[in-house]
Amino acid sequence: MTKLKTHEVNQRLSAKYSQGGCIYLAEVANSTGGNIKRYADGLALWLWPSKGLEIEGFEVKTSRSDLNKELQDVTKWESVGQYCTRWWLVVNDKSIVDMERIPAVWGVMYPTGWNMKIWRPASKLEPKPISPGFMMSVVRCASKITQRQLQESYERGCVAEKKLKHTKVKCDYENLKMRLEKFEKISGINIDGYDGEMIGGQLNEWRENKRKYNDIGRVMRNLMGDINSLRDKAIYISNEMAIATETESDGE
Repeated sequence: MTKLKTHEVNQRLSAKYSQGGCIYLAEVANSTGGNIKRYADGLALWLWPSKGLEIEGFEVKTSRSDLNKELQDVTKWESVGQYCTRWWLVVNDKSIVDMERIPAVWGVMYPTGWNMKIWRPASKLEPKPISPGFMMSVVRCASKITQRQLQESYERGCVAEKKLKHTKVKCDYENLKMRLEKFEKISGINIDGYDGEMIGGQLNEWRENKRKYNDIGRVMRNLMGDINSLRDKAIYISNEMAIATETESDGE
């Protein structure tokens, strides 16, 4: 089984702590500029009073030799750990840990898949007041997170837009395909077997003829109306003449 690297362990820590009123920052120094002495591999900042407003520090080790080097001076962690409420040793494999050599106040955890399992809980510490240098270091790391999140959001938006366009084109294609299939079924014409320009010309000619036929029909309807009107007038005149003839006969 391939062992995780430091950044991969950090990804799992971020997934665990970047929720529920907590943010996770990677590679946080004790200060900034020339005052930097030591980095913590990660910090979890609990932002709400209900969560204790705690700061948890993390030291990630991915090999036995690296862990042994860390344990040669167990005061190095205090450069950042002095501001933390809890301090954790995070390993990629339990087999590299000799628990008897680990300071009693350190918690120990390790990854299982994408989850983190606590092997030994971390003791609650009495942190010192946060120094201006450490505060600026935290703010600097947090600003990097914001910039990265904006970039990642932009990239996700671009990907989503491409997927949306692809979906729309596919939908338009399927709709056109369905309409062509209906046309072929009703007309009995297979589009693949005809020249598209010729079919278009014939349809346009049919449309023009239909318009002409509609015009002819309208003229014929008007003509029939005129004929009926003339017939009615002829009947009226014929009746009037018959009445006049009868009147003259009665007068004689």
